[in-house]
Amino acid sequence: MSWSTNIAERSTAPRPAPDLHLNPGETARIRWVLEAQQYPPVESLLQAYVVSEGGIPPQMLLGLLTYCYAVGQYGSVEIAAAISEQSALKYLCTTFRPTHNTLRRFRRNHREMLRQSLAWVLYRSWWEASPADAHSSGLEQPPTWAPGQDFGAGCHPMATGHFLAESEIRLVTAAQLDCLAQDE
Repeated sequence: MSWSTNIAERSTAPRPAPDLHLNPGETARIRWVLEAQQYPPVESLLQAYVVSEGGIPPQMLLGLLTYCYAVGQYGSVEIAAAISEQSALKYLCTTFRPTHNTLRRFRRNHREMLRQSLAWVLYRSWWEASPADAHSSGLEQPPTWAPGQDFGAGCHPMATGHFLAESEIRLVTAAQLDCLAQDE
């Protein structure tokens, strides 16, 4: 999908930016990912996941995959390899180095949480990159999201479906790339 710079050419319905590389700076993206990490019921995640994954915090995995899917990195093998090379990924992972199998398993087991988290980051990106569109859509304030709240509860109703659908497309793309990588 092309992203027109002419506001008159766009509809008033919000559309996610196709590539966060072209939108607000790295710091803002990471801040949104960290905000999105507040969504999951962390206690149950910690109990169910940390033990089976060698101590890697689920919040870190959620943040890493949310960030990568938002900027267009989908394959778990490529993401795992990029952790040592990309400063944003190093920052999100701190001292942890998840394997591609860990990333794949996390995506499978926590798909809805990833979908919600990614939708939030895409929505925030759209808001920051297209304030005129946001205002013409009736959004006078930046979106807010309280910890534990579903994505749609903090968004303009018109936006919810667009960003959740885009999140789903990106999750399907990640799953397809991982399937192809396993076939090789």
